[in-house]
Amino acid sequence: MPGGVDVLLAVTQQQLVALQAAAVDHPWLLFCVFIGFHAIVFFGSQALWRRVTACRPQVEAPVLASSTTAATHGLVATLASIYTLSQWDWQSFDEVNTPAQTLLMLFSTAYFVEDTWYCATLPADAFMYTMHHVVTAAFVASPLLGGRGGIAICFGLFTGEVTNGLFHSYLILEQFAKVSPRAATAFRWVAAVFTTVFVIVRSVLSWPAILWYWRKAWGAVSVPYPHRLLWCTTALLVSLASQGFAINFVTSTRKLWLEHAEQQRQRRQHKAE
Repeated sequence: MPGGVDVLLAVTQQQLVALQAAAVDHPWLLFCVFIGFHAIVFFGSQALWRRVTACRPQVEAPVLASSTTAATHGLVATLASIYTLSQWDWQSFDEVNTPAQTLLMLFSTAYFVEDTWYCATLPADAFMYTMHHVVTAAFVASPLLGGRGGIAICFGLFTGEVTNGLFHSYLILEQFAKVSPRAATAFRWVAAVFTTVFVIVRSVLSWPAILWYWRKAWGAVSVPYPHRLLWCTTALLVSLASQGFAINFVTSTRKLWLEHAEQQRQRRQHKAE
């Protein structure tokens, strides 16, 4: 078994090296391949979710498919950004893009382009989600045009995706909570954990991180000014928008637990009678 694991790790490392080389030599081709990958994950998971939820019309398979695709991207982006940050000396944002950074930016830009298409198919009240993805796609892709500053995007992806797994667990369980008492219980607990983590990351830790990010971004004089302006503006807008999301998550989670407490009180009262 250990030998098999070593072989698997060696093959994986070889494939990652090949992908990094392709990111440098054939970026547009790899970008198209990644769009295809995200589309396959979306439509494949949608077909699977439709089968799973065939007898549950209240559960929306496209929402589950979107969460599955986003969670897949989030997991890869988080792990890849941790790797790229571990290779960085934490000195400057204006260093030349490494192959690993380029690979991650291509992968993430492809995801945001693909998901922008999905958001555009949603009702008009999802306009802000669509614009969020358009701006984020531009943010992630900007160092690909200038050849520098990829580490700034890797840092942004890490801070943006680190809560992704909990968020999409929240969204998936929210769908199944409509039809399953067990899922409703799991959703209530996941909502509490996710909301706590989200508030800590986005409403507490994000502000000193933004100040540090701005200082690094404006000091990256080798990066074109419009790119640095885009980085700083995107970071600020995302953080401001996160405060609204945080308020909504806290409000909805509080409501969930208050409703649960009221239900428990009514059950106890009914048993006493």
